[in-house]
Amino acid sequence: WEEIDARFVPDKEYGENSLVSRGGHLTAVCAPSGKDAFITVADRKDHSLSWGIEGAKAVVPETVEEKIPETDDPAEGMFLEAMFNAQGSVRYPEILPGIDMTAHMDGRFKDCFVYQDRAAVKPVTFHINTPLHPEYDKDGSVILRDENDETVFFMMPPLLYDAKGSEGS
Repeated sequence: WEEIDARFVPDKEYGENSLVSRGGHLTAVCAPSGKDAFITVADRKDHSLSWGIEGAKAVVPETVEEKIPETDDPAEGMFLEAMFNAQGSVRYPEILPGIDMTAHMDGRFKDCFVYQDRAAVKPVTFHINTPLHPEYDKDGSVILRDENDETVFFMMPPLLYDAKGSEGS
């Protein structure tokens, strides 16, 4: 038995200033942006998916430290510590004009764009590098399949929320 620790940590094996999370069945590498593919996610079967963002500034990713809530109950404290160690986050500040990007790992990998104001809202173009075969669904999701037509990765459709809770895509 081994506790899952999905926090992002520096790992020079993947390059200078790269942060790596090895939580659960996935490994995620967040390298400095500004090059074609700066994020890579791989599973334990050697399937991988790398991507970059068109026009991304050169930004060194930063870990986002979540503070574990304090408690007087030792059992609750152990639970909270395990829960917080099972997730990790990275931030790319100002990766595009008026836009920060965060990446979150909790057994799944999800990236998120934080627009600083309404004027910054614009389409973001991804450049994906993978030997897998993409299948695009009408809802905006992407299914990546291997040579045996098995689903390897699933990318949820993009969503946009504002401060009032309004949703769009």
